[in-house]
Amino acid sequence: ASEDNINTINQIKNVLTNNSNAKIIIYVESGMFFLCVTVMLYILILKHLEDLFENIGKGDTPFTLDNVNHIKKIAMYLIINIVLPYVSGILFELIFNMDISAEFEMFDLIEILFLFGMAYVFQYGHAIQLDSKGKMYGDDNE
Repeated sequence: ASEDNINTINQIKNVLTNNSNAKIIIYVESGMFFLCVTVMLYILILKHLEDLFENIGKGDTPFTLDNVNHIKKIAMYLIINIVLPYVSGILFELIFNMDISAEFEMFDLIEILFLFGMAYVFQYGHAIQLDSKGKMYGDDNE
């Protein structure tokens, strides 16, 4: 076992021996709450991905405002999913005096920036699509 694993095991043993059963149950339930929120975020992300791919598959153009909104919501849920471990770590540290470290990965930030960039590309594509329909078909309302 690595040194990090041994330290984690010792920290868990310390929490289990130095706290009452009620406090341990509160720790576990708090952790489960944050885990459930994370799972719900992933479910929402997957639902928006499914809707996005369905729209792209059945539509004549992928550049719709509905698709833009799906991409932006996915990016927002990913932001929440990145921030959530830090919030839970701060709460555990303040309330329970437990040190829970959450590591920040630069790739997560790049992913989100890429998604927001794609949303703006789709939004621009939608504007071009509306403009070209108006010019091709003489429709001023589009």
